[in-house]
Amino acid sequence: MGGRRRYLLLVDDNPAIIAALARELQAWSQERSLSILTASSAEEALELVTCHGQDILIVLSDLRMSGMSGADLLVGLSLSHPHMVSLLLTDVIDLDEILKTSKADVFGVISKPWDTWNLRLELTMAYETAENRAIASPGAYSERQLRANGSDAPSFG
Repeated sequence: MGGRRRYLLLVDDNPAIIAALARELQAWSQERSLSILTASSAEEALELVTCHGQDILIVLSDLRMSGMSGADLLVGLSLSHPHMVSLLLTDVIDLDEILKTSKADVFGVISKPWDTWNLRLELTMAYETAENRAIASPGAYSERQLRANGSDAPSFG
């Protein structure tokens, strides 16, 4: 990926959660040459995506936030930035919101409170998936993104 800075984006409206995640993932992200970006809302996350979108590899978002939900954020990002691998962080089971994320190809769901080992394992798998996507098709559009833009894409399934 050359000399470009790459990012892990953490999104949660609870500052204590963001601080804990950033602290626990600092060494993990440094080992992979990822910088950590944080957002306290989905709207703030979208602003960061506007600035750094192509360089954000992984998004870890809380499900329930004031304003736009994490599910809505991840669905939107999956269409506009299909290279990003998204993970959902939640302390509640809201079936409607979880089902909504099926449109976003959410890579995994992590429960709060999280187990640090499992959190790092999920993120490691997400990171490897993001790296493989970049190698397999740099800059390519996903079938879903082509459909969302009104293009006729061949069906692979």
